[in-house]
Amino acid sequence: MTTEQDAGRIEYRCEKRGRERRAEVEAEADGILTPRDMDVTEATDGYPKTREDAERVAGEARTVNDATLEDLRCDINEDKQRRVRQIWRDLRREIEQASEPPGCNRPPCAPGADIGEAETDAALAGRIAIMRYEAGALDDYFGRLKAEATALTERASTAASDADALTDEVKNAAHGADKIPFLTRALVLDWRLRPAQLWKGFTVQGFLDCLGDTMDCLRDEWSAITTLSGALAERECNAESKQERAAKLRSGAADELIRRCGAVLAEPTERSVEDEDDFQNGRDDEQD
Repeated sequence: MTTEQDAGRIEYRCEKRGRERRAEVEAEADGILTPRDMDVTEATDGYPKTREDAERVAGEARTVNDATLEDLRCDINEDKQRRVRQIWRDLRREIEQASEPPGCNRPPCAPGADIGEAETDAALAGRIAIMRYEAGALDDYFGRLKAEATALTERASTAASDADALTDEVKNAAHGADKIPFLTRALVLDWRLRPAQLWKGFTVQGFLDCLGDTMDCLRDEWSAITTLSGALAERECNAESKQERAAKLRSGAADELIRRCGAVLAEPTERSVEDEDDFQNGRDDEQD
């Protein structure tokens, strides 16, 4: 096999390796993206109605809790109320600072499928690993958004049940009973019924936009991962093939030399004066 034939064989084999690797990663990506696409469609169709129903339940709970707070204001010393509210403001601030900010918190997304001329295989493999990590973070966040589409119903219904229970307890409390525990529960419930807590800071359209943007980023990450994974597989194949070819030439150097000389020696050639001198002196210009 000539050098050109050997190179063509290596090129074909390595391009095939790259295609196969891309197909493997495409199948992996499809297993993630296809169900997520269905989730987006389901949320787009169902979230507005789910949110509307939950808002109605929460509104009724808010009305009940507001009435309870008003009753407690009449039964508790104003100074005690003021101090309880101040303590609650400080605690609430701690909770909010320790919690994820309301609204869309999509993880970073900056995929790129371009390969620099000087980019090493190690650097390329590192980029793929980073993008896989980013894709995993995006998928996790998407899962949380999907869960949020149903969790808001539970939050609203739980708050409504708590509001009704607290109202009953306040009405049935013994004369002269300490009402401070009731006030603390009512204040926390009032906070739970605020939009930032009930809906995690999302408007209906804001939630759907966040879900769609996360899906777009997830799709872009996997597209880049697929492209780069195929390119890396092709590179690695070429590197392995070069090493194999070098090892083959080294181990069979004498046989290869005979093969190459066969055709050349069969035809007379004119020898230059310099070649003649080298031959007479036994020199090889490739030797040190």
